[in-house]
Amino acid sequence: MKKTNISLNKINRDELYRYVGTPDDNVRGIIDECEDELIELVKPGYVWNLFEIEADETGVRVLGTDILLTGNSIKKHLNGCNKLAMLAATLSSEADKLIRKYQINNMVKAVVMDAMASVAVEHVCNMAEEDIKQYLPDMYFTYRFGVGYGDLPLELEKDILMVLQGPKTIGLCATEANILTPLKSVVCVIGISEKPMEKGQKGCTTCNIKDTCKYRRQGLNCAY
Repeated sequence: MKKTNISLNKINRDELYRYVGTPDDNVRGIIDECEDELIELVKPGYVWNLFEIEADETGVRVLGTDILLTGNSIKKHLNGCNKLAMLAATLSSEADKLIRKYQINNMVKAVVMDAMASVAVEHVCNMAEEDIKQYLPDMYFTYRFGVGYGDLPLELEKDILMVLQGPKTIGLCATEANILTPLKSVVCVIGISEKPMEKGQKGCTTCNIKDTCKYRRQGLNCAY
């Protein structure tokens, strides 16, 4: 399923301040300007689909596809699940264009716009997740597990996007270097079960970029 006519009305300021810190009056004005511009220009969209799954020794197989989700992290995350939703979301290339524009002549705005776009794409993911839960009202769900979390390889982005027809449905691709284009995009999976599940571990210790993460260096986290 896909949605490409999503409207963003505002950006969550509490989430934004986790990235940029508590602003003074001058920065608040810049935030207001960036918010108006971002909301006006971006064209958010998401696509998701449901699949049966089964675990084996090497990971979790997504039935009906050639995808094998490898690694201990995803196997543990999907323990007790018989289905999953594969989800891709993007703000569109307009967000990247805005960030690049301000990187040339206004780095403060560039930083704010970059952070704001990160918050906005998570909001798009929230909308997609709510869509999935409304479609399956009697099921139980894990949190979103992004491709690249833990030991789940980033290389799987291309395979998931191919199955979801991401380039065609929402204009989302992955390069040979496993970089999403547009950049302000997310590819993730959500486990689905008929029974309640134990909450899985989240946090920096399970992330495969914990040693190089810019948020940890600043004493912050990405909310994973």
